Amino acid sequence: VRIDRLYFREGKLTEAIKIAESELGRIPEKDWEVWQKVFYRYWELLSDAGRIHALKASTRTYLTTFPEDPFANYYYARAFLTAADRMRAYTPATKTAYRQEAETVAQQIDRACNALDAQKQHPHAERYKMTALTDLYQKLRLEQAKLYVLIWKLGDYEEDEHPDVVYRDKALDICESEELVDMKEAKALRAVIYTHILDRWHWIEGRQIVQNHKHKRKDLQKKLESLIQELEKTKKL
Repeated sequence: VRIDRLYFREGKLTEAIKIAESELGRIPEKDWEVWQKVFYRYWELLSDAGRIHALKASTRTYLTTFPEDPFANYYYARAFLTAADRMRAYTPATKTAYRQEAETVAQQIDRACNALDAQKQHPHAERYKMTALTDLYQKLRLEQAKLYVLIWKLGDYEEDEHPDVVYRDKALDICESEELVDMKEAKALRAVIYTHILDRWHWIEGRQIVQNHKHKRKDLQKKLESLIQELEKTKKL
């Protein structure tokens, strides 16, 4: 309550973080699950403050005990992706390390989403909780799609029959899934993917395999233009 008052009512983000750290620092590991909501709020505060390294460290530690926790996976993925975005250049060793971690986090998100699905299917799940679970599921899957795009990026945005296009197509599959297809953020990520494909399409004719289907350049160009128009309409609302 005190943490929420400091941040949401008084706007004292730094002080709220210090209080949360003080409280959580006194909790033995065996009681972490009982204090789960305080951890969740702490991670939200760290994310809002842009304290990526602290967020990544805290969620990583929590995930060693609760690897399927959806909030921990969500905030860890966000911290990891933000850190990757801030990298101006990758050495071969750094590329390998980031790729391996991205693959690991994506697999963890799969397990976390499976756990959320199980909660949603519970016969006594209340409507408000179902809405919250669906929202969290969408956010997790979106972060997973971003991780797949990162892996594709680390492989230099390869095309055609290269093994890395599997990750590009996984990201597109997630963004076009029933749960995410109407999300603004998913449309924006699809637009990014199509832009990268078209930027590297150096031949006029010919087709490229995307999501197991052959596409002409003009087909992908139309898809991209349609997405941009939809996103522009969203801005005006």
